[in-house]
Amino acid sequence: MAKDIIIKGARVNNLKNIDLTIPRDKLTVLTGLSGSGKSSLAFDTLYAEGHRRFVESLSSYARQFLGQMDKPDVDSIEGLSPAIAIDQKTTSKNPRSTVGTVTEIYDYLRLLYARCGVPHCPVCGREIKQQTVDSIIDSILAMPEGTRFMVLAPIVRNAKGTHEKVLADARRSGYARVRVDGSMYDLSEKIELDKNIKHSIDIVVDRLVMQKETIGTRLTDSIETAASLAGGMVRVVILNPDGTEEELTFSQNYACKTHGISLGELAPRMFSFNSPFGACPDCDGLGESFVVSPDLVIPDKNLSLFGGAIVVNGFKTIEPGSYSGTLFTALGKKYGFTLHTPIKDFSDEALRQELARRGYFLSSANSINWGRVLPQIVYYISAYCDLLRDEKIQPDQAVNVCVPTGNFGNILAAYYAREMGVPIDRLICASNSNNVLTDFIRTGRYDRNRAFHNTISPSMDILISSNLERLLLALTQDDEQVKDYMAQLSATGTYQVSDRVREKLQKRFAGYFCDDAETKAVIGRIYQKYDYLIDPHTAVAFDALEQYRSETGDQTPCIVVSTASPFKFCDSVLSALGEEEKQNGLELLDELSEKTGMPAPKPLASLRDKEIRFTQTVEKDHMVDAVLGMLE
Repeated sequence: MAKDIIIKGARVNNLKNIDLTIPRDKLTVLTGLSGSGKSSLAFDTLYAEGHRRFVESLSSYARQFLGQMDKPDVDSIEGLSPAIAIDQKTTSKNPRSTVGTVTEIYDYLRLLYARCGVPHCPVCGREIKQQTVDSIIDSILAMPEGTRFMVLAPIVRNAKGTHEKVLADARRSGYARVRVDGSMYDLSEKIELDKNIKHSIDIVVDRLVMQKETIGTRLTDSIETAASLAGGMVRVVILNPDGTEEELTFSQNYACKTHGISLGELAPRMFSFNSPFGACPDCDGLGESFVVSPDLVIPDKNLSLFGGAIVVNGFKTIEPGSYSGTLFTALGKKYGFTLHTPIKDFSDEALRQELARRGYFLSSANSINWGRVLPQIVYYISAYCDLLRDEKIQPDQAVNVCVPTGNFGNILAAYYAREMGVPIDRLICASNSNNVLTDFIRTGRYDRNRAFHNTISPSMDILISSNLERLLLALTQDDEQVKDYMAQLSATGTYQVSDRVREKLQKRFAGYFCDDAETKAVIGRIYQKYDYLIDPHTAVAFDALEQYRSETGDQTPCIVVSTASPFKFCDSVLSALGEEEKQNGLELLDELSEKTGMPAPKPLASLRDKEIRFTQTVEKDHMVDAVLGMLE
């Protein structure tokens, strides 16, 4: 191939019989005054000849669809390849218009990447390869003999919705269990999911114990079934003896084993920012995102809305009688502010400062101090001694502890008792339908923004307490790390502990939950079988213990913590015992006593003689005004 493009005798437009040599494979720039002949040489001579040669190389049928260009007035052009021209135009502000796209070179690059590219995991950078059923089975068979594991089909991966049809189809297909967001559910129960939250659903295809000589056929069938259900994806959960779990993800498609990311077959559209399939999900292929900055919208929080706190056009001056003024005045009536209230006074920090000025301190209701934790630690020591006294266990024999739904201090106390020498093995934590503890233990993630469910076992296991901070500090030995978690919680309503902390949690803790229907069933079952009346909190704990023993086979003696009287929940307990028509108020105490023959606790029974002191109710948005009004 020629090293240069040689032009002889160019006479197009105002070119005067010009001879020129242009080097190939280099960037050549033509400069000159307007009308000097730059465009005549580049477009009307070079490009015209290159385009004409390209068109003439095509069939007569193809040429009829392409525009024809006249042969330029030139003696000869040597060393010229097919040419691409970029029209002269004003600079485009479209971020999708680049040198690569305008010259159409990127179309060829996309094709090259799709045909020759090697996919890698975007998280860890490892090369991603396709796996066959045989290779998946070989990887599983490498596990030690006796390993307990489950074969799952990930049919929903991080998608919003209630997924009722998916669950119904699984139920009709004969499957018994599913794992939703890391928590195990029986398909016979009603599973309600928040449609506004992304969920992951795995069908439990099979539960197996590694026996390499006999497991081959059943394992193959299970893997093929899971792959067919989940579009080639298979998830294997290893159940370790200490109660922790390990996950392995396999795919017949391109997928990362470690992070479970599936890419699919490489295609040109995956490399196009104009295609939704390949565009960046954060910027839609534009390379930049536009978000609202509160600090730029309201730079001076000492100003009020009337004083021009909002610097956005249309809101700089908010008069009471204007359209925007009317809207903000209505909002103020609902949320307790006026157009003249400084923006800084809208926050909880403003309330704390005002309370401090009046000599008060704002404290959380579930910030439990050491004075309440220490007696709970003593309880576990006493319970262990009772078991020794009654010869239920031998000295130094390990026991488990099952803590009912309630304050996190119960769990923390058991952890401290273990650290002090009580031979406690597993800490089994029970949750109600809010399932906060289970999710936290299994995923290490707390999300305060999750949907909230009212239950008959109301609890404070919301994990926003000083006791949780104490546990995290004990696990991390890093106060800065714990402060960072709490800062994330304050700013976003969520945080995720590190993998190291999550592993420590899962090594010592286990989490289970049950709904109201199962809670009532446990109350009734325990009462009928043992003539022993328990409260909803304790019922949740009993159910969690049953789930744990069924799942793990661990029959270690267990201390189930009971922290409440069933007479605190008369209505729910009576319903669990089959009473449909119940009385009201304090008369429920007598009704439950008559039903069970148990006397009501004196502190509760004495309420009959007490005067009702507090009758006022306040909407959440007006609590600040109510608190300040009480201090007047």
